[in-house]
Amino acid sequence: MLTHNIRAGADFTPTKSDIFGILFTGFISDNASHRNAMTQIDPPLDNTALSVMKARLTSRVGQFAYNANYKHLFGSEGMSLNVDANYGHNHFRNTQEQYYTFSSPTGAPSDPNSWERERSPMINRLWSAKADYEYPISETKYLKVGVKVAGIETDNGIVHELSDGNNWENDPRRSNDFEYHENIYAAYAIWRQQLNKKWGYQVGVRAEYTDWKGVQTIGNQENGRDYFKLFPTAYLQYTPNENHSIVLSYSRNIRRPDFSALNPFEIILDNYSFIRGNPDLQPSYVDNIQLSYTFKKLSTIFVYTRNNGMVIMTPVSEDNGQRIGTVFENFGNRTAYILQVGYNSMFFDFWRINLMGQFAYITNQTPDANSEFKNNGFSGVLVWGNNFQITKTFSADLGIFLMPGARAGYDRSDKVRNNISFSISKSILKNKGNITFRASDIFAGSSVSKTSILMPGLNSVVVEDRNFRVFTLSFGYRFGSDKVKQVRNREVGIEEEASRSTNQAQ
Repeated sequence: MLTHNIRAGADFTPTKSDIFGILFTGFISDNASHRNAMTQIDPPLDNTALSVMKARLTSRVGQFAYNANYKHLFGSEGMSLNVDANYGHNHFRNTQEQYYTFSSPTGAPSDPNSWERERSPMINRLWSAKADYEYPISETKYLKVGVKVAGIETDNGIVHELSDGNNWENDPRRSNDFEYHENIYAAYAIWRQQLNKKWGYQVGVRAEYTDWKGVQTIGNQENGRDYFKLFPTAYLQYTPNENHSIVLSYSRNIRRPDFSALNPFEIILDNYSFIRGNPDLQPSYVDNIQLSYTFKKLSTIFVYTRNNGMVIMTPVSEDNGQRIGTVFENFGNRTAYILQVGYNSMFFDFWRINLMGQFAYITNQTPDANSEFKNNGFSGVLVWGNNFQITKTFSADLGIFLMPGARAGYDRSDKVRNNISFSISKSILKNKGNITFRASDIFAGSSVSKTSILMPGLNSVVVEDRNFRVFTLSFGYRFGSDKVKQVRNREVGIEEEASRSTNQAQ
């Protein structure tokens, strides 16, 4: 994988009360990989008991975002108006060539070999404009209000071709183009008040109106809808002294489907498997109730979270069991009861640790035609980060991640996964330069996963072995004077919208 990143910005302050800023971020990434898949068919279909696929994948991703910002500081301390205008465009070019062989139960060829190619170019355009007004009424009272409008346009094409050994010909059954348009209009208000030295609270609400339309070129199929929702938030904080703090909070959020999940076209993986989007997907809504207690460097958090209508890839069987695939659908609900403990401390003046353990009981439940499906069980995560400041110019990091299992929708993963990473960094050239070596997933523990799919009428086990082990050596150099004022630490403002297209390309 080869990736180029760029980030450039500038701030202008014509007066003490006004700040104008521009920011550009972007990256281009090229990647190539190989994928091998083997499908065993029992009982055989048309004398075929084994299908083997060998594929080569190449991709290029380009994401660019532009931001213009204006901030005005009023006479009252802390009172400000912040206005952002954002535009972004993302380009994805993915190509996959795949070669199939088919065998009978005796091992003899059962069908002619097949050589296919699929190209899936995609262009996304995103824009937004927002304004935020902050008004500290007094030392104990604070008000913030804001509005935002955002628009998204995406064009996702799929060109599937077949080869006769000499030439490529388009396969119209597997080629298509999908266009998607979405507009979001939002407004919010937040009120915070400190009642006394020990008690404080905050309440807020965000209102959103969304309309969208999706058009599939083949068959001229069009889908769309609009909806209005309110999302409240609140927290109550009690701080008896500097060593103890208790916070009770509630929030409701929306999770919109990725663009690829809304595309109704069917992507055929091989003669026996496929992936298909669903233009009728609804957003999912997440309710969180959290109680946290902090004692010095130790934090304990109890969380209840419920995801209604979670978007998952649901396994389906079609054509009398001859084709198995996955279709994006809204699941019933996923509920998690979580206990999380964190500890952050310094040892021996050079070793800082950050330890986080999470233990959860998860339920997945949705009505079924014959019975009520349930997928319940325990899960957990352990994260242990270590930073060693060996000298003033030399440091090292060691990270350990362990996850014994997970449950989501119809999927159940019971295999312990781990990711152990390590890095060393050295400052050079009077601290203006830096050399860093990083190694992630050293023992390839996170690359092997085994997932069972449990649902009425279908029992499937998927085993994946992918190589996530990466070694990088980087050099950085800081130009210019250290006395120059740093550009404000801010983002371009369309991160949420861009993430839905990024997930699509993965």
